[in-house]
Amino acid sequence: MEVVVTTDVTEANEPLLAALRSGGEKWINKYIIYPSDGDADNLALINKMCVAARELSEKELNRALTEKTLTVFWELDEIKRQNFRVSIPYGPISSITNVYIVYADGTADLELTANSDYYLYGNQYKDIWMSEITGTAGTGEIAGYKVTYVCGYGASGCETIPEALKVIMASQVWQWYDKRADNLVLSAGTKKALQQFTRKSWI
Repeated sequence: MEVVVTTDVTEANEPLLAALRSGGEKWINKYIIYPSDGDADNLALINKMCVAARELSEKELNRALTEKTLTVFWELDEIKRQNFRVSIPYGPISSITNVYIVYADGTADLELTANSDYYLYGNQYKDIWMSEITGTAGTGEIAGYKVTYVCGYGASGCETIPEALKVIMASQVWQWYDKRADNLVLSAGTKKALQQFTRKSWI
């Protein structure tokens, strides 16, 4: 499985940066305070750490913590091993943009139709079941299936990011900034705190 960011997160949608700049979420100043002298290097460092905390937390949770558009590609053998039903990563999922069969010879992708060529299961966290479609004359061998979709907390139809998640990430940024860390990795304490948000069921 390969996941590609089709439309990345805008700076305005970064959860921690939005909280810092809004001025209305006073709790964040317990963890992160922009340098009062406006030091450009320190500002850039804090911004980098805020983005890194979100990206690493997303990978830890397999969730999108703010709105983005992703494209995921499964090779045909991977789809077959799972009986043509796979989980779409990085929920919550707002909408499916399109689903395609991809051909190995570079022939134009074949767009599939919902509720006949593929079926979705779940609400904000979804499985997708693909109909087994064989290549037709001139289309060549099937390489795999590709799905493009909008996902993330705050996207249309999805809940907003929990405040507790923002606090966990802000605490991690404080740890990094306090040590002026070069190697940005989630601490054991942060990973443990994130565990309470691990999805246990398809909802």
